[in-house]
Amino acid sequence: MEQKPQKPKWVYALYVLNIVNLILLKMNKISMSVWIKLNYGTHAKLNEALGLGKNTANRWFNDDPRKFFQYIPQLAKDSDTPLDDLVQIIEQRIVDVEALKSI
Repeated sequence: MEQKPQKPKWVYALYVLNIVNLILLKMNKISMSVWIKLNYGTHAKLNEALGLGKNTANRWFNDDPRKFFQYIPQLAKDSDTPLDDLVQIIEQRIVDVEALKSI
């Protein structure tokens, strides 16, 4: 009987990470910062995935997170994150940035 080739361990780790991501999203306990780390790793990789300039994602993240809404279909597709959850994550980041600016 022929054995199927085993998948590399990183494939299983990625699968578990996606499950954890979905659980955290459903619990509304994930920040945009964590979401970016889970799905892209860094702002630089997010820039690359969206075809943005060198520091664009970082600038938007810190100054105007609303700009992420124009890429929401791509973000949802890349991450398998439901659109409504992604909207909540971005909206929470908007609130956070406004609070920080008011200090």
